[in-house]
Amino acid sequence: MSIIYEITNASPQLLVSGDYTGTLHLSVAPGGDIDFGDAYVASDSSIDIDFRLTVKNEFKITTTADDRQVALQPCKSGQVCTPDQGEANWERWMVSRVTPQLTGRSNFGITSTGNFTVYLACADGQVGQDCALKSDNTGQLVPFRASLNLPANIVDNATGATVVQRHLNVGKDPSQNIFTTKSYGQDQKGSIDFLVPQRDVEAMLSTRPDTYRGGVTVMFDQSIN
Repeated sequence: MSIIYEITNASPQLLVSGDYTGTLHLSVAPGGDIDFGDAYVASDSSIDIDFRLTVKNEFKITTTADDRQVALQPCKSGQVCTPDQGEANWERWMVSRVTPQLTGRSNFGITSTGNFTVYLACADGQVGQDCALKSDNTGQLVPFRASLNLPANIVDNATGATVVQRHLNVGKDPSQNIFTTKSYGQDQKGSIDFLVPQRDVEAMLSTRPDTYRGGVTVMFDQSIN
């Protein structure tokens, strides 16, 4: 005897990587799931079929050495300036004394299926839920905001909205920043924008001449819970 079966399940892209197990219980008896007639006497009254499905989602982040080194420049909100543009904006500040904000961007490529979360780990301290830059002169900490931009094939798991300027917090929180891959995409373009607001730039300028530096690890994690 042979049994043909078909499993109907959710799209593997919506499943977390791991092993999925289950058991199908079939009764063998007249009027049961398997019925050979009243004259047949089965040696067992039931058949259990065990299933094990393994889901392995593809997930890869690619960056370049340049994208792992970000120099923050004075720039308008939502824009990223080159070093030459940043120097020109500092010259404008010397005339206008209107404190600028500092921005920067790190690009990456993402290949994904399934769900994942993104969060931060700080190298030089944090202020609230943001990582911080540290003064070489005084050790003063100044927070910077990290915001995530993802390609259109990846959306917010809760709302289905595209991911643009999503604030990233320090530490893993399974209740927020969970993202779902709607369709497979290989090496799709994403970015992380960094911002030091005007009020914090004023604090940085108060210790000049000085250098502020810091490090942050952006964690892309398929283990959501």
